[in-house]
Amino acid sequence: MFRRALAATIVLLATGGCDGLVDLPATPEAVEIIPSSIRSDAIPDTLEFTIRILDERGREIEGLSPTVATTNQNVIHVTGSNAVVTVGNGTATLRVVAGSIFASASVEVVQVPVEAEVVAGNGQQGEPGAPLPQPLVLELRDRLGTPAADVEVAFGVAAGDGIVDPEAMVTGANGTASATWTLGSTLGPQRVHAFPSEQPELITEFHAEGRATSLP
Repeated sequence: MFRRALAATIVLLATGGCDGLVDLPATPEAVEIIPSSIRSDAIPDTLEFTIRILDERGREIEGLSPTVATTNQNVIHVTGSNAVVTVGNGTATLRVVAGSIFASASVEVVQVPVEAEVVAGNGQQGEPGAPLPQPLVLELRDRLGTPAADVEVAFGVAAGDGIVDPEAMVTGANGTASATWTLGSTLGPQRVHAFPSEQPELITEFHAEGRATSLP
């Protein structure tokens, strides 16, 4: 009789029948992405985040591998379980799934130029009152050296009574904006300023000279 009772006790302990001595796997009840909102000003920028998977008591569950995805591959690419890299301007949603639960975080990429460079159209000569043969081209780059797209550039005459057209233009994918410069009616040096509309501290100059080239 004693042997039977001892055997039953051993079986009970081994199967966890006595007050749940054997821990059951924790069930995910919540997912957190930290931070819940991510912003970048450059491309390609690596953005890191932390994922926490919690049980019903709010305790973090270790050892799980959630699925990480993005809603917009044109803005970010997922490069690992806790990182994405920016590839374009715009917004995207980062989505993390663990079992039947999920969490989302917003991602916004807006390139901010830190450098403006004249790439074409500087130092020309032309007939006063006539358009110059080459357009004025300005290139903007972000802090990682990538051409900054979707940034408005302002053009304006700084010396001389000429005309630039257009007076504002948004940079393309190559980070450039361009304008046509019609010289003023006077002979001599003339200037045009160009800069990102929201960052006048990045102002640059184009120089030209009005010369009478036609014969009387």
